Amino acid sequence: MGLVRVSVIAAVALLIAIPPAARAQSTPPPVAGGAAVHAFGVDAAAADAVTDPPGIDWVRVPADWSALEPKPGVLSWSALDAQIRRADAQRLHVVVLLEHVPQWAAMTPDAPPLVWSHQPPKRVADWKAFVAAAAQRYHGRVAAWQVEPSLDLADFRGTTREYQEMLHAVRVAVGQADPNALVVAASPGGLDLPYVQAMLQKDGNDFDAIMFYPRGRQPAEVLRALSMVRARILNDARHQLWLNGVQAWGAPVQLAAVGLAEGVTREFWPKLDPAVATAMRYLDGARFVGRLDRGPGVAALVFEKAGAPVVVGWTVTGTQSVPLVTAGAPALVGATGQPVVAAAGPAGTVSFGPDPVFVTNPEAAVAQEAVRTAEQGPLVIPGDPSSDFSKTDTVSARLGAAGDEHGLYNQRLRGLPSGAVVAVTMDGSSAV
Repeated sequence: MGLVRVSVIAAVALLIAIPPAARAQSTPPPVAGGAAVHAFGVDAAAADAVTDPPGIDWVRVPADWSALEPKPGVLSWSALDAQIRRADAQRLHVVVLLEHVPQWAAMTPDAPPLVWSHQPPKRVADWKAFVAAAAQRYHGRVAAWQVEPSLDLADFRGTTREYQEMLHAVRVAVGQADPNALVVAASPGGLDLPYVQAMLQKDGNDFDAIMFYPRGRQPAEVLRALSMVRARILNDARHQLWLNGVQAWGAPVQLAAVGLAEGVTREFWPKLDPAVATAMRYLDGARFVGRLDRGPGVAALVFEKAGAPVVVGWTVTGTQSVPLVTAGAPALVGATGQPVVAAAGPAGTVSFGPDPVFVTNPEAAVAQEAVRTAEQGPLVIPGDPSSDFSKTDTVSARLGAAGDEHGLYNQRLRGLPSGAVVAVTMDGSSAV
């Protein structure tokens, strides 16, 4: 296969360091109504989600249009009613995920169900009427309405323009029925910053928050992207940044930590496994203070919860002895919530490795150091050098059977007419 060279000067510009002043102006707003709520939520729309999540404030439930309105004007709310009642009983804030299209409303109803169920509706008016009926029925009981899951081919088979029309219809319908509810826009999987920027410019008035799906991205990449989004794209006082995490993507504790450090307002996970439960235990409701500069390959993020500092740290490779003063012997907790025996080392140090640990008893001076570091420049954590293009003029990508993109995006495919893009498998590989 040939070698394709793509200039990424614009992409490099997106990774320019953000001054502290710009970061300070980008504090996300509270949820509608101003209630004090927590950041973590469970994604009940996932197949393996828990049904009675302990210790969380938010839940995202699916609203399958094809099941709720199988025939025009025939609405069956029983399944969604049950989920809303369950959330009410648990005093959870509800996000309703609007997804799928009935066969009668699809653009190509004769196509396979996998195709027509994920298309945009043939008539936006039908979609708007369904959303309006749902918003009126659950007035005051739904905190936010999300329009479609991630904008990947497996979830949504429409163009950008068609998604924009659906998003606008939801804004109008929800705004009329329940003005206090938020509207959440989806984004493509990965970190598609040009898409997010274009959406804000064209449709910023139609959504209050945007959901990110950092599938396949390392924590350092996620942090750089979120930093750019918050400082250069969603840098107003109105739009919130939300994050959908999946344990299978890897590094859930690191992902949860960098998200909260970079201003994510809500994080949704399909299940509260030990890693997410541990992150929630130490980071939910915490305030990010800053990072500790401990040299190449070391990440050390300082949060403050209930007036006491806590540090979450890890390394890119290998184990290192990191200077960190604690009140007494280091009290360490691993990613699964189990105590970690502090490795022998010089006084005033803690051992960090690739698996993250929480240091629960740092001295107050540690938080003061993190504040000073934050004043000196943007938040940076180490990443895999092989995927760091911030100091590169060009990027070379060798084309193969599987697309392996590093900062390169197939924007042109999103402009094809609905129904023209069909996912297939050829020689065991995915293609369109």
